[in-house]
Amino acid sequence: MNSPFLRLAWTLIYLYSVVSLPAGAVKCAAVFALIPSVLLFKIRVPLRFWLPVFIPVLLLALGNLLFSPPIFAAVLLLKGIGCCLSISMLTATTRIEDILAVLNTLKCPRYFLFQLFFICRYLSLISGEATALLRSFRLKTHRRLPKITEWKFLSGALLLRCLDRSDKIAQAMTCRGFQIETAPLPSARIRLTEIFIALTALALCLILRGLPL
Repeated sequence: MNSPFLRLAWTLIYLYSVVSLPAGAVKCAAVFALIPSVLLFKIRVPLRFWLPVFIPVLLLALGNLLFSPPIFAAVLLLKGIGCCLSISMLTATTRIEDILAVLNTLKCPRYFLFQLFFICRYLSLISGEATALLRSFRLKTHRRLPKITEWKFLSGALLLRCLDRSDKIAQAMTCRGFQIETAPLPSARIRLTEIFIALTALALCLILRGLPL
């Protein structure tokens, strides 16, 4: 799928199909969880992009064991794995600019598009500030990882640094006369063949979801 529209459409269709699965559909959830795993292996996405998503999903499923039967926890685990892997595949293969271009062509609200763009950019800002903070901590203490009691101080410092950095970015955008109403947005060309492929994928997901597995 070389088209950003097809990647985005497939991700949304897949998420809808997986989230709407019944609580006891273990086999169907396993099949759906296998699909993005095979795709990630086929396109050779590095493990560092999608392996960390298993940690929060596994913790969520284990916590669900305290309040529901094991079969429900298994379905929740498979759903979480499938959803996280599909989103990881989209972010690893598609730029945020291409996603915004597709959404702009589909006439999504401008405020939503800019909020999505700023959130994605702010995540990279947080990552950069966290890397710099951890590097300075290692140089000062000569330890690779901080103690548990030190994490709260590092988290507070990271929050303050990110707020200060974001305030500077907002001031710079204001000085340049940025306005959401007039700011340019990219557009993408969506072909009829791509729409047909997306509808075919939707039909296949609905058929697979309805099979008596």
